[in-house]
Amino acid sequence: MKKIYFAKRIPKNSEDKFILDINESMSPDEIYSLYVKKQMLHGSYIYNGHWILRPPTSENRFLSPRLPGGLTPFHVWQMVKKKMDESDVVVGTVNPKSYGTIAEVGYACNCGNTAVYVLPENTVSNEDLSDLWFVFQMALSTRSFWSDTDIESIGDFSFFNITSISDYLLFIENIIPAFMKK
Repeated sequence: MKKIYFAKRIPKNSEDKFILDINESMSPDEIYSLYVKKQMLHGSYIYNGHWILRPPTSENRFLSPRLPGGLTPFHVWQMVKKKMDESDVVVGTVNPKSYGTIAEVGYACNCGNTAVYVLPENTVSNEDLSDLWFVFQMALSTRSFWSDTDIESIGDFSFFNITSISDYLLFIENIIPAFMKK
């Protein structure tokens, strides 16, 4: 069964099943262990992350409890990197502000053995999609690892009427950067 890592901005009011039970007294090592061990069976694949340390309720407002003082952004990167390294598939959902997700996609594409798919958030305009063209091209470099089974298993594709690798390739081909439009 494939392990799939979902890279995306943390949604507001996230479902509890994606939120890790963390408290201020935990060490970074305890949080790392909790993060990298967590998996969830989801249909025909293992959901391997991303896991939420502290969910937002609105823009720049986060739920308590606070994270432990010793936890650094580098610790979080190490957790995310570990989950991506052990995943068979990475699905990046992008929008114009998803800088971290775009970096995750770039990292996963460079791993050399991971199928990487990129989809826009369903609210992304055609103009913004055109600006995001490069990240879709990065995912193309992993197409030798793509499979129709992945497309069928991952429900996110159905929103865009993508049911096969052929559909996905056509979808990407239609994302044209502004400087290349006639």
